[in-house]
Amino acid sequence: MSGLIAMRIAVACSVCIVALVVASAAGQSGGAPPSRVALTFDDLPDHGPLPPGMSRVDVAKSILGTLRARHAPPVYGFINARQLEAHPADEEVLRLWREAGFPLGNHTFSHMDLHASTSEDFERDVIANEATLRSHMGAGDWHWFRYPYLREGNTGDKYRTVRDMLAIQMDASSEFLDRWRQLLLDTLTPATLEGHADPGESESGMWLRPAAALEAARAGEITLLPPTAVTLGELARHADVPAILARRPVITPRLPKVIVEDGRVRLALPQPGEERT
Repeated sequence: MSGLIAMRIAVACSVCIVALVVASAAGQSGGAPPSRVALTFDDLPDHGPLPPGMSRVDVAKSILGTLRARHAPPVYGFINARQLEAHPADEEVLRLWREAGFPLGNHTFSHMDLHASTSEDFERDVIANEATLRSHMGAGDWHWFRYPYLREGNTGDKYRTVRDMLAIQMDASSEFLDRWRQLLLDTLTPATLEGHADPGESESGMWLRPAAALEAARAGEITLLPPTAVTLGELARHADVPAILARRPVITPRLPKVIVEDGRVRLALPQPGEERT
């Protein structure tokens, strides 16, 4: 589910990954497990310039028609409802999305950049999006959130404040959030508990320290996807869970630069210290 900040899952994973590693069943089946990809769309109902002769509704119909033709499972569309103030007719895009059986999630009201905003303003922007979500989702689950620009906070205080707010705003009374709280307790007392896995989300599970998980992956005993392996490598540098939780690093994105030379196009990543924001 790369890039998808589904709050009730992302918060859980960011905590339980400290001590719990979900392992694939590749060793049991004798082959690599099939890949799973989460397909989502951001910035509904409007994003970018329109192709000549097309409306937002035309674009939505084209996307939805393709998804249905390819038998896609339910695909979340993450909305910025402020766009409806300037283009109220584009609410038809959200109606069509729901009519197709696809759900909607929260991408903030105005596509607010948390790094350029206060946590208080960001919270208000998240909440302002909810009326439109409720209107179109009804009894459906709209408690899914994606950070605009995938920016989760440029200070430790902002990161924690917004995460705590989202844990509440994304339905703190839900069964899943209760499970997240239990998983947080589990990570602090793993010796008293057996490893387990949600059969709807993974195939098997076990308790492993980050360094042990990396060693098991190198030995071919489990499969770790690159984002998990990188995170575990960072966690393995710390002695225990309190040391991990005490460190809230600010991550500076390394954005590639497009270079055209002699009619050929290539991407170049900046060196550390030369990052662009």
